[in-house]
Amino acid sequence: MTLANPMFLLRFHAACFVSLLPATGVGAPALAQGSAGECASLSGAEEVECLRQTLVRTQEALTRAEQALQAADAPREAAAADAQAAAALGAEQAARRAGVPTAKAEAQRFSTLIVASERVYPNRLQVSLENGQTWRQIQGDTQLVELSGESPVSAEIWRSGFGGYRMRLPAIRRVLKVERIR
Repeated sequence: MTLANPMFLLRFHAACFVSLLPATGVGAPALAQGSAGECASLSGAEEVECLRQTLVRTQEALTRAEQALQAADAPREAAAADAQAAAALGAEQAARRAGVPTAKAEAQRFSTLIVASERVYPNRLQVSLENGQTWRQIQGDTQLVELSGESPVSAEIWRSGFGGYRMRLPAIRRVLKVERIR
């Protein structure tokens, strides 16, 4: 048999796909392998059609396996990206306080929970977030805000247009000007 023989090529492709299925973890390789073995007993056009159907089933199984792998990886990638974005937000302010220069950050928002809050001199709100960051209301923001201490309060933080940061507290419908302390 030569590579120019269409029957040989069809058998070869079917055998390659069938041999790859166990490596992908797909649960249906036995069905595809059994079908490829059954095609050998046929002849002519029937064998070609049988091999074509086996190849189609094998390709469908591979497509399902790839989709399952992609679906399993998507939530992990999104969670890692959110955690990285939250850690980077306000890092330049914390680094500037420590005397370490940093590069400019992109505009980004993240949602978090405030686990502790307190009033600091002169009557400004300082909050600790669930990820360990500490943010304080800037002196230029004169709003008086009281947060309940019983349960965590949701917050959204983003970089404002002029280099500062804003914190939205949806529970009390307020937006504060803040700076990152730690």
